[in-house]
Amino acid sequence: MKKQTLLIAIFFLFSSFYSQAQFKRKKQSKIQAYKIAYITEKLNLTENEAQKFWPIYNDYSKKMRQLHKEERYKIKKRISKNGDFESISEEDAKKILLKIKSINKKKTVLKNLFFDKLSSFLSYKKALTLEVAEHEFKWKIMKKLHHNKRKKN
Repeated sequence: MKKQTLLIAIFFLFSSFYSQAQFKRKKQSKIQAYKIAYITEKLNLTENEAQKFWPIYNDYSKKMRQLHKEERYKIKKRISKNGDFESISEEDAKKILLKIKSINKKKTVLKNLFFDKLSSFLSYKKALTLEVAEHEFKWKIMKKLHHNKRKKN
């Protein structure tokens, strides 16, 4: 009887984690679809421009997300290794900041290469519109998340 109860508890625990992961993936893909629609509307791309733009943009976004995850992971790993933020030595803080600086340089290089690629088939005005649209989109999402959080409380 105890084994059955334990197995049922484990099943519900794993199904709970699985459903939370699914919910998170659905939410992320919904946000991604909204972002694509938002950028498409703002840029008003021709069919030819869109065919060239989206593969380059998707590759760029993927690489930027990887760098962001690396940056967050390195910071969290170093902090948790030392116990908490207050426990970090001056030397470790320096190493973390140097790593952040290195990743930020990589992000800048990646962004410059991205805009160089875009300028081969998009006008500078559309490239600038993209920069503004991405910024606006982030703010819209942040406001929506903040509003939803306040509604729950």
